[in-house]
Amino acid sequence: MKRCLAFRCRAFFAAGWLPLLPLALGLLLGLEAAGALNALLRRTGAADARTALALAADVRHLFPLAGAAWSAAYFGRELDGGAGKLLRSRGFGSSAVYASAYFPFLAGALAISLTEQAVVLQAVPGRETLGAALLLRSAGLRLPLDLGMLTLPGFLPFLGKGSPYARFSGFLYGFALWRLMGSHAALWLPGLGPPDPWAFWPLAALPAGILGYFALTLNRSE
Repeated sequence: MKRCLAFRCRAFFAAGWLPLLPLALGLLLGLEAAGALNALLRRTGAADARTALALAADVRHLFPLAGAAWSAAYFGRELDGGAGKLLRSRGFGSSAVYASAYFPFLAGALAISLTEQAVVLQAVPGRETLGAALLLRSAGLRLPLDLGMLTLPGFLPFLGKGSPYARFSGFLYGFALWRLMGSHAALWLPGLGPPDPWAFWPLAALPAGILGYFALTLNRSE
């Protein structure tokens, strides 16, 4: 497993544009969220830093689309590059081959979330007054929710033996969530009362995406 993972990491960072894609997606998401926050603050008046942070954290409707783009790019290259076939030919088992492929994908999703949060934080007025505990709570809650939305489409490129239609089917998921996702301000401002239980659906999406990925890849014939 360690040798497979080392190979995957070398191949990932040697891929040129691919390691930069999560950073670019996170930057775009952060700029979009910052713009939405600034427009909302101009329309409703100045807000305290705590409320502004909550509003910024709640702008996540484009994360499913970013996840679709990341999964199509990363696993599309995996399907075209034949890395799995190469590793299998060297005697590695399916579990090691495909588990090692998932780690860079998960790391890319993590980079998208952290980059977006770092960018949008710069748009929060009075951010220097926010305590470390509040910032850590926001980031700690955001990360698993973001990862669930970003990684759920990761198994879709492997449907139908990796057809082009399967690779881009994640965009249907992204567009649907873009239209359907609502606001869940109570997640970020506990004083508003208990949050809607549906706000936590990405926590179930994360293991569901992983299970879907391994269900489709472990029995895959190269």
